[in-house]
Amino acid sequence: MIPAETGQDTRRAYCDAGTATQWTSYAGDHLLGAPQAIGDSVNWLTDRFAGKPMPGNR
Repeated sequence: MIPAETGQDTRRAYCDAGTATQWTSYAGDHLLGAPQAIGDSVNWLTDRFAGKPMPGNR
């Protein structure tokens, strides 16, 4: 987790370079956002280790 502005700038740069990115915003700060994100994070990692392609949502 990083500051939203830093993440948005990085995502924009990756997308501009043609890199598939997946961006999800969660309400709250680190304490509130982390529990919301854990399921998505685990699912994302599971899919990558299973060889599933990276979905992009630019």
